Amino acid sequence: SLHTFLEHVNDGSVFAFHTKHYRNGHSPTDSEAFVAASAKLNTDQDEAGMDILRNCYSVEYIEGYEPFVVVAKKDLPRFEERFAGYGYDKVAWHFHLNLQGRRY
Repeated sequence: SLHTFLEHVNDGSVFAFHTKHYRNGHSPTDSEAFVAASAKLNTDQDEAGMDILRNCYSVEYIEGYEPFVVVAKKDLPRFEERFAGYGYDKVAWHFHLNLQGRRY
């Protein structure tokens, strides 16, 4: 749940990945703004809260962006199975999502 996620952010067990090593990959997320916007929500109502969060916190896509996302599988294009190992698989997939007009 969003509430559990925020608890882990606050205790330091969850943190942004590679924001200094690969800035395009994760820095657009602006983790501090996300946590601040999320903390204002009534996390007992996750679905309604997520609708509010979508409207008050968004991210501008840049080439190379590869955020970690949680979405319903039915709402996404298939992941290219030929990607194997390390190397721009999420970058290409998120580029595809961006071309489809997906919001972050």
